[in-house]
Amino acid sequence: MTNDRWLTAVHEAGHAVAAVELGGQCEGLVLNVDGGLAHVTTPCHDREAYMIAAGPTAQELAGKNAAPELQGPEKIGATKALHPKEDFMFALSVELAEVPGSMRTLETDERRLAVWAIGGHESEPDSWARRIQFANYVAHKVVSANVEKIIRVAEQLFIHGHLSGDEVTGILAATEKEQ
Repeated sequence: MTNDRWLTAVHEAGHAVAAVELGGQCEGLVLNVDGGLAHVTTPCHDREAYMIAAGPTAQELAGKNAAPELQGPEKIGATKALHPKEDFMFALSVELAEVPGSMRTLETDERRLAVWAIGGHESEPDSWARRIQFANYVAHKVVSANVEKIIRVAEQLFIHGHLSGDEVTGILAATEKEQ
């Protein structure tokens, strides 16, 4: 379970850091019994595709960086009280994190990326693969430029089970000061 949990934490951290680096924000991250979820916003449709691609791209970092040691049992979902101003959908995701199957209705990253690649280009099927390839290229650039930030966010997500947007922002700010 720990290896899957670490891979998921790095994946979700990749989404969060990419969203912020691309001009958006992270509302929160949560690990759940089915995997994980990043509540993020991005300023435009193309940047959303790059953020989506950053999750799977970041996963390669999980094999190159060891998971932190857990003190006690693995935590998922509501491991601490949520701040009242936090996003309602994020709070609901945290509440549902321990319910098996509760998050399985969400679209996969692959499907969301395919919908983006096809959208507006339905009559140009030859362009679909190039669009996905370009999104993966941009995601690789974003991930490569932000490895330390992704790992720091992933470590805290791995340990705590969820992070608020303010916590993610704090981790990113602290990492920037150290660099």
